[in-house]
Amino acid sequence: MFKSVLIATTTLLVFVSEARAALQAYDGFNYSAGTLSGQGSAADPGFSTAWTQGTAGGEVVSSGLTFANLQTSGGALNIENTGGTTTTNFRGLSQTFDDASDTTTGEAWFSYLIQPGAYTGNPFVGLSFYTEALAGTTVSDGDFYFAVRNVSPSRYTYGDLDATNFKATGVAPEAGVTALLVGRVVFGAGPNTSATNEDQIYLYVNPTLGGPAPSADADTALTADFQTIRFASQNGAPFLVDEFRFGESFADVTPIIPPDPNVDGTPGISLSDFNVIRTNFLTGTTHAQGDVNYDGLVDHADFFLWRTAYLASGGSLEGVNLSLTPEPSSGLAAIILTCAGGFCLRQVRRSR
Repeated sequence: MFKSVLIATTTLLVFVSEARAALQAYDGFNYSAGTLSGQGSAADPGFSTAWTQGTAGGEVVSSGLTFANLQTSGGALNIENTGGTTTTNFRGLSQTFDDASDTTTGEAWFSYLIQPGAYTGNPFVGLSFYTEALAGTTVSDGDFYFAVRNVSPSRYTYGDLDATNFKATGVAPEAGVTALLVGRVVFGAGPNTSATNEDQIYLYVNPTLGGPAPSADADTALTADFQTIRFASQNGAPFLVDEFRFGESFADVTPIIPPDPNVDGTPGISLSDFNVIRTNFLTGTTHAQGDVNYDGLVDHADFFLWRTAYLASGGSLEGVNLSLTPEPSSGLAAIILTCAGGFCLRQVRRSR
């Protein structure tokens, strides 16, 4: 009975999720290892071309990037060039974003993962947007970017490609540490007092997933007018990028892995799963250690998710010790008792 209800509920949730979802384009770089050129297709949702490259381009690697409980696929794009040549990788979007004469307000959200290697200097690396449609292997009319900006010290920033106007966050790129960059464009929300600054742009660095959009790390008025994207690395600095998305909301571009309270590797949700959570409480970091919601830490949220699922499956908590403090092993208990006994003996001797 419960299984039928669970399947029906899951189906309904999936249907509602799909009905509400407005993810317009996704590229997880889950391609065969090797050159990115020619990968993807104009038939892919949200895109108008396959990937093309400039004089130097990136290489697809089999191991993808991950971030917290973000949904990801295999593969990533390595945009390093050991010869020091700037790498450029372009792909056309199927939609033109241009509201120069539009009086309505709409939104576009973007996200991608970026991981610096051990680099020197202050390169410009990341995602840029271009005004014209992609023709051949290059475009020239730059619009704006969400990237590591070549300022000192380097910061995750955004700004105009064709102007000096930019805004830096307080977050510095760290070698080997993956960051999630989320950008939001609100068309028509800028001051619109001239031919520029007619839109409002926001940048979020490593936002918390699974809820509403948090406060932005930086925002300002720029002009958003684009139909081509580019991933580039100035002087071939060693960076990986992955999981490009654009859609209509924060949730669209930050989909999370659904919680899974079955952590012990055996069928069904049982007290065994709870024991895994208790054993690794506040120390575990993986699903097999009790991380039900895949957020990188076994904590109270995982316990509550397990308890809800366990009770819904017909389980009973009667007589169960729900303490989240692991019970000491027999050896540890013996040590504790021995120490305690010695302490008591000393106290008795002192009292004499």
